[in-house]
Amino acid sequence: MTLLADSMVAVEITTAADGSSTDYTPVVSGKEIASIRYVKTDFADGVDFVITTEKDGREVLTDSNVNASETWYPTPVGNTPGTGAVLATLVPSVTVGHSRIKVVTAAGGDTKSGTIYFDLR
Repeated sequence: MTLLADSMVAVEITTAADGSSTDYTPVVSGKEIASIRYVKTDFADGVDFVITTEKDGREVLTDSNVNASETWYPTPVGNTPGTGAVLATLVPSVTVGHSRIKVVTAAGGDTKSGTIYFDLR
């Protein structure tokens, strides 16, 4: 995990031999997730992400079979998601109370890496 600026946190991920990893941000308090950016380094194609808050397990994002770098934004209430990933709660924003953000990675390949960036406002 790297704190890049007041509003940006990077979670650097390296998978185990089975392609899995569980990683965390530092504790976030009262911040809204404005966007989530995945930057592929060498993860295998088809990587899966499940992102939740650690404290209450609230789902933030679920995406599977990701093959390239991608950015996700909240989807306003009432909008039907189109193609691509959206924040799973389908609300204008996800605000994190006093909790870490948990990133679970699967199918990432043997000892492969990538980075998830959280834009927190």
